Amino acid sequence: MSETYTTDRLAHGPSGTLSWTSATYALRRVDTGASLGSCACAVSRAPGGARKRLTFERTGLRVDVLERAATAADSGTGHALWPGAVGLALAVVAAAADGALAAPATVVELGCGAAALPGIAAALAWPGARVALTDGAPALVPGVAAAAAAAGAANAAASLHDFSGAGGDGFDGLRTTADRTTPPPPPPPPADVVLGAEIAYRAADAAALAAEVPRRLRRDPRAAALLCSDAKRAPLRAAGDLLRARGLFVADDALALDVTTSDGETTTHALRLLTARWPPDAAAGEVE
Repeated sequence: MSETYTTDRLAHGPSGTLSWTSATYALRRVDTGASLGSCACAVSRAPGGARKRLTFERTGLRVDVLERAATAADSGTGHALWPGAVGLALAVVAAAADGALAAPATVVELGCGAAALPGIAAALAWPGARVALTDGAPALVPGVAAAAAAAGAANAAASLHDFSGAGGDGFDGLRTTADRTTPPPPPPPPADVVLGAEIAYRAADAAALAAEVPRRLRRDPRAAALLCSDAKRAPLRAAGDLLRARGLFVADDALALDVTTSDGETTTHALRLLTARWPPDAAAGEVE
C-alpha cells in the first residue's frame, strides 16, 4: 500500500503533502469581516503521518493533533484535521472567551474523529464542563482518549456513539463486522452544547443530524448546537432546514478561514456555521 504522504515531506491531511512547517489559521465573518480568533499551527513528523500543534491566541490553549497518512485501504478521513474542525474550534474558543455562550455544564461532540479538536478545545475553554467526545468508529475511540489526555483535558471522555445510524457502513473501513454485532453503549444524555464538524457529507447525514441534534441538545433556549462544514457541502444546509422544520431556531453564518503558511501563501476556506437553539417556549421532555 502506498501512502499519500511521501517520506521526505511533512504530512497535511489525507490527500497530499506540503512544504510548510508552520501556519496561522484566522477565522472571520464574511458579512462584516469581524475576526473570530486565530491560532498558530506548527507541523512536525510523527509515526505514520504528522503532528500539528495548535496554539490559540488570546487564551494560549494548546492542542496537539495527530494526522495519519492515507493508504490504499484507508483514506485517513477520520484522522485528518479538516478546515471545518479548525473553524469550529476557533468559534468555540471565541464564544467561551467573549461569553457569547453561557458556560455549559455538559458538552457533546458528534463524529469527533481521531483529533476531536472542537470538543477538546471546548473542554479546555470550559474546564468546569463535562465533555463527551463521541464517534461511531470503535478504532478511533482510544486515540481520542489519548488526545484529550495529552491536551490536559481531564474533563473530557471518549465514547462510542454513531449518530448516523450507519451500523457498520461508515467511511474508511473503520467499522468491522464484529463491531456490527456488538450492542452499542447508551448514547450521551442531552447537553448544553452540541458540536459537530465536517460530519454532513450525504443526504442521509442531513436527516440523521436533524434527528440527532434535538435528542442531544438540552431543551433550554440557552443551549446551543454548533455545526460547521465546508460551505459547499449541501447536506449541512439541508440539516439546518430540517432542524427549522422541527421547531428549532437556526442561524446560518458564512465564515472564512484564512490559512497563511510559513512560505507566505494564504488559502481561504469558505465555511458554513449553523447555530441551532430551542425557542423560548420549548417544553422539557424526550424528543422522538
